Amino acid sequence: MTFFSKLFGINSSADQPVAEPQIDRALFVDDSEPQLPDSDGKTRELSTLELLQKRNFEPEGYRDGHDTHSTDMLELKLQTVASEFQEAYRDEIDKIESRLQAISPFLTQKVKETIPQQYVKMESEFDSLSLKKVSFEAQLELARKKEGLCERALRNYRIGFIKGFSFWSDENHFTSNL
Repeated sequence: MTFFSKLFGINSSADQPVAEPQIDRALFVDDSEPQLPDSDGKTRELSTLELLQKRNFEPEGYRDGHDTHSTDMLELKLQTVASEFQEAYRDEIDKIESRLQAISPFLTQKVKETIPQQYVKMESEFDSLSLKKVSFEAQLELARKKEGLCERALRNYRIGFIKGFSFWSDENHFTSNL
């Protein structure tokens, strides 16, 4: 027994180290990108295009409208957002083209005769990827004109910019009258 245990009456069993409770680390959220489950149960990361489509541009517009209150900034940012969409569409088209190039050598008569089930799957995947590529190319052309699926993001940014600019001008007007 030590001096303090005699003084304070601590048992010798209390001197033994206490095991800390185990905490499941899965309860904590990482700073990683959101993941969605695939049809086969696996998780996948969101593409740049999906992240752009889910992103809310109104707060960014509000902040820019309030801080810069310049219509030149509005036009520059609208062009930037449209360019981000164009780049995302180009990336998706490139991914599809590389997948199509990987599949196309196997779409032969010999493969069709040897393994017909696999051939049918590859052919249907090739067709669906071709349709998706055409759709993305059309959206790319529309994004160049600031139309299509990027139009919603551009509209939200513009709405936020106008709200921020209006708030700034109201603040400015109110403080100048005092």
